[in-house]
Amino acid sequence: MPEILYKLKNMDIFKHANNSTLNKLINIGKIKNYKKNDIIYSDKKIVDYIFFILEGKAVICNMTHNGNRKIIFILGSGSLLSFNVINDKLSSVFSESIEKTQVLMIERTEFLKILKHDFEFLKSIMSEYEKYIWRMGHQLKNTIGNIYIERRVAAKLWKLGRDFGIKTDEGILIDIEMTITFMADFIGVPRESTSRACKKLINEKLIKFENKKFIILNVDKLAEYYKR
Repeated sequence: MPEILYKLKNMDIFKHANNSTLNKLINIGKIKNYKKNDIIYSDKKIVDYIFFILEGKAVICNMTHNGNRKIIFILGSGSLLSFNVINDKLSSVFSESIEKTQVLMIERTEFLKILKHDFEFLKSIMSEYEKYIWRMGHQLKNTIGNIYIERRVAAKLWKLGRDFGIKTDEGILIDIEMTITFMADFIGVPRESTSRACKKLINEKLIKFENKKFIILNVDKLAEYYKR
């Protein structure tokens, strides 16, 4: 079995696609590799391709009215990286790799033709969008002004631990290289405020931060902290 076909078959979003669909995606698609901090696609432009992450991680971002970057999602292997599948309007978001990342890119018009002949795969794409909408709603709930910043940081770290966590002797290592500035862009508050919030969580012995990696020392207590 070709390596790319093996990869697709082991990703949730492709599990219900029939073999004909997978072969078409491979035949018409292109595999592209990105270095860390490469722009995969830009905002305010028409994006003519559909992107799926095969390996690595990337972020979906937009720019605030103040000209600051706001990270909306951090996505890993098997994720749909495109927000414009049906229409050809200008993209309101952009995507950037945060480590070495490999993507499968398929021309949008060809991708839509494939969806016409595989309803199960179409449902998987719709399900992915529903998941993103649910996550957006959860984010909005957690960005209400009266929620303390440290609780917002705790909530983000708990979610990242669930999605990208690796068990270690110390706790759950979040397998993403991050800076305080990166975290500030993720929760949408100034860097100084984010730094103070992280220090508070560190002092409470809920997390560690070293070598640009966060470690969750106690997952249950971190969850209790952001829910209280």
